[in-house]
Formats: sequence, structure tokens, C-alpha cells
Amino acid sequence: MTMHEFIAFGSLRSGPRLQWMNVLRELRARTLNFRREEVHLLLAQAVSQVGPFSSEEELLWHKELSNVSFITALFAELESLMASIEGNWLEGVTISTIIILVCPALSSTWEESIKSHGYLLLRRIQSATFTLLTELSVRMQASSDETVGWELQGRVRDVALTCQSTFD
Repeated sequence: MTMHEFIAFGSLRSGPRLQWMNVLRELRARTLNFRREEVHLLLAQAVSQVGPFSSEEELLWHKELSNVSFITALFAELESLMASIEGNWLEGVTISTIIILVCPALSSTWEESIKSHGYLLLRRIQSATFTLLTELSVRMQASSDETVGWELQGRVRDVALTCQSTFD
């Protein structure tokens, strides 16, 4: 882990009301290696921790998700990240991370344009993961090395689960 990645990793969860802003900042900066499982888990924890309610019964830690311009910027960064990794079967964790960031944003808004944007991104992910699933299945069946076959079988399973999670 580089020094810049260490600092970004350590400061992502700083300030409960800043977590979503920090997530957006890191998506734009691309300092973190989104292929790493620990980065995925850190982001999953940040977006799933509820935190306290306000006097209006709103989730204080997720207030940014009621801001249309914030969600638009978030989706734009997620689309950019998806475009940079699409077709790379080693990026399953990154795709899972994109999904866990899209879903809370979708569930927290009533704005039709935002919902439409998010659903289009999820459909793009479905298509990309299904394509990867097909390619990996062909490679797995063509493999004569048992060790490689087992590794590919694990990747097929992971990509299939990632694709399935877009329907949650």
C-alpha cells in the first residue's frame, strides 16, 4: 500500500457526515485500489452504517443522498470507473464496490431522472458481468490444467454472484 493510499484509506471514514463526500472524492482521485477486498469492505461499512437520526427522522450520515447534484456526480464517477474496468475479469471486486455504492443512492431518492440513471448503470453492470461470465465459462471448459480450472471456477462463481447482486 502506498503512502497516498494509506492516507486515503485511513481518512475515508473520518467524520460521519463526510463519509459520502469522502467516497466521492476517492472515486474521483482514484488513489485507492478498488480491486482490493479491504477497500471494498471499508466502503461497504461506510455506506451501510446508519448512524443517528435527525429530529426530522432523516439519516444524518446519509443526508448527501437526498441531494440530486451529489448523486449525479456520484453516478458519473461510478460510470467512469466502470468504463475503465469493463471487460477485465480481474475487477470483480471493483464491480461489486460500484454496486454497493449505487444501491443506497437509488433507495434514497424519489427523483425519476436519478433512478433512471442508476438503473441504466446497473443494467450496464449486468451486461458486462454476464459477458465476463460467458468468457470465463468458455476458458474454464477449455482449460486442461486442473488447478487453473478450479481457479476459473471460483471466478465464475464470484462473477455470477456479482451479476446476481445487481437485482437486489
